[in-house]
Amino acid sequence: MYNRALPLLQIRWFSAWLSRNEAAAASASTSPCGSLLDFCCGVNSLPKAHGLLLVRGLAGDLLLWTKLLSSYGSLGRVAIARKVFDEIPDPDFYSWKVMLRWYFLNDRYSDIIGFRALMRCSGKDKHDDVIISIVLKACSELRFLEEGRKLHSYIVKVGSRDSFVFSGLVNMYAKCGKVKFSRRVFDEIDDNDSVVSWTSMINGYVQNGFVDDGLALFNRMREGLVQGNQHTFGSLVTACSNLGALHQGRWLHGHLIKKGIDITKNSFLSTSLLDMYAKCGEVVDARKVFDELLATDLVSWTAMIVGYTQSCSPLMALELFTNEKWAGILPNSVTIAGALSACARLENLRFGMSIHGFEIKLGLEDETILNALLDILYSRFDLGEIAIKKMQELHLEKACYYVLISNMYASDGRWSQVKQIRELMEGRRLTKSPGCSLLGIHANANVPTTRVALAA
Repeated sequence: MYNRALPLLQIRWFSAWLSRNEAAAASASTSPCGSLLDFCCGVNSLPKAHGLLLVRGLAGDLLLWTKLLSSYGSLGRVAIARKVFDEIPDPDFYSWKVMLRWYFLNDRYSDIIGFRALMRCSGKDKHDDVIISIVLKACSELRFLEEGRKLHSYIVKVGSRDSFVFSGLVNMYAKCGKVKFSRRVFDEIDDNDSVVSWTSMINGYVQNGFVDDGLALFNRMREGLVQGNQHTFGSLVTACSNLGALHQGRWLHGHLIKKGIDITKNSFLSTSLLDMYAKCGEVVDARKVFDELLATDLVSWTAMIVGYTQSCSPLMALELFTNEKWAGILPNSVTIAGALSACARLENLRFGMSIHGFEIKLGLEDETILNALLDILYSRFDLGEIAIKKMQELHLEKACYYVLISNMYASDGRWSQVKQIRELMEGRRLTKSPGCSLLGIHANANVPTTRVALAA
């Protein structure tokens, strides 16, 4: 109660102070106005302080309005922060940088690109490694390769050798799929003893499927006596998962223990190790990692369920899914799909439909779950037709789904419907990619999520 009342008392005091010192408006940035904003940092109190400043004619003061936009940015009110910025008659370089920083901290990557362009046109732009790193991060997340290349040219032109800027370039090219360019930039880094740049390059290799190169680079990193962090080891464990390299994965696990890194407190690392053991078929070791976790979250719980299902242990997957010990964790669509796949392996239609009903109540229905349901329903055409109707209602532009529908009709001898589906595909110019199948859809992590409503 006392803490909530403080900002309001400060506003009242400030209002009284202004009434006695009208001349202070001309130098508001050095008056108690700044202290007022420090106190009024809450969602409710800040707009009141803002309103008071406007009423007292203090709008547009450079330092004060810059502090005000920063206060809004810290609350996640980026749109209001931008309005405050636009009210500054002649923002200086620092004001531009503060606004850009809050776009970055609130993951507004598209706004970063547009705002930087305005900054350059304003004539207030100057070289700053922090700004360059922020814009490079935006290019990485948005996969804006051309904008990233322009920044690279600018970096070369001004002669920047900042390691964080170069790490940003490494990450940007890797995220855009240009691993050769990424490695070229990495090799240009002077005295490369930054774990950030090594991790960016290793992660770039792994994300683009060059897992052998990622592991080889890690060996070079160790030779250079550069110590890895959780993100380095997380990428390496992912590489071992993709390669099925159990021996290297075990070595990494042992290396983490030797270095005194407590993976039981690190959900990211422990889940990566769990996933690696499960994909290598070592579900006993995966379960040991899972059981040693100090706090089980949705990601690790789901990874263990999916690991059991993929390792032909569907009973264990369902036991984990239904265990009351984890009743407080709400499943997501991947968890539900893993449980449904376990039901499919056990040919347990009744329990599968119960899970489906639970999923509908949670509002989690999407394509991932639809695929798992079809595993169960495929052998029962009367139930499979429910899924067919729902897929047709969605007007999905994925050829694989139409091929699946066609196959289901063919399995029941409904050749006229098969012909209709083929003609529909031709009319929509949908072609089945080589090797595209239901299994391929399951494995594809880039399948867009579409809301589906299946009626049991």
